[in-house]
Amino acid sequence: PQPGDLYVTGAGTLPFHGVIHLVTMKQPAGQTSYAIVRQCLERLITYCREHGIKHVALPALGTGVGGLDKGKVAKLFREVLEPVMDVEFVVVDIDESFIQQV
Repeated sequence: PQPGDLYVTGAGTLPFHGVIHLVTMKQPAGQTSYAIVRQCLERLITYCREHGIKHVALPALGTGVGGLDKGKVAKLFREVLEPVMDVEFVVVDIDESFIQQV
């Protein structure tokens, strides 16, 4: 997979149908960008609509080893995800302040 791609794997013993992976970097701990995060979010919306997915849990993409600013990513999440009315996105992160910003 390339940055900006989306792929799905099984969920193992988790109580979900699958896990959607959003690729934010070419290699683990590699570089990423706000444009790649945007592309991932846009592909996620399209994928959810095409497959009838109504609920998605989503972490703070690119803010860990990717090094992106959480405030800017939160703003990007709001910009891209807020207008979407047919899919519920639940933001999860160990940083409560990020969740509150979204």
